[in-house]
Amino acid sequence: AALASMFRRRWARGRRQRWAFIKTEDAEKWQDLSELSCAALTRGMCVDWQEFNACAGELPDLKDHDAILISGSRYNVTDADKHPWMEPLFGLLRAAADKSCSVRMVGVCFGCQAIAHALGGSVRCADDDPSFKYGSVPLDFVGDAFDHDFLRRAAATSGFNINS
Repeated sequence: AALASMFRRRWARGRRQRWAFIKTEDAEKWQDLSELSCAALTRGMCVDWQEFNACAGELPDLKDHDAILISGSRYNVTDADKHPWMEPLFGLLRAAADKSCSVRMVGVCFGCQAIAHALGGSVRCADDDPSFKYGSVPLDFVGDAFDHDFLRRAAATSGFNINS
């Protein structure tokens, strides 16, 4: 809710936004994932959506979009060697994070893993805490988490305090 509110405040007025929905799930039961995610995130905004199926090798051209939303998935980035479609996705995310690119990124579940992995973060299975978290969870940033310029800018514009 807070993320959707931030996007609505930032883009409530002005031209229509062009967003890419990058679907990272190919299971039949999740085929309506894009409709649910897009409607929830941009309610009340003027957004034109274009859907891409990363599992089938479809990725957007960043110059054609203002933002990208990377969906959740049953997959995990630790299994990237088993899924050849993931590496091109990571490359796209690295390009979107470049300072010269103005495209915003939003990751949902797997999408967050993908962004973290693409930008050099460590992603692993939570063997020590298998419980599912729903709602707000405090985050602790450790080490050089904000050495990447994209993460520093994103955190600063999202209201995080950065102590470096």
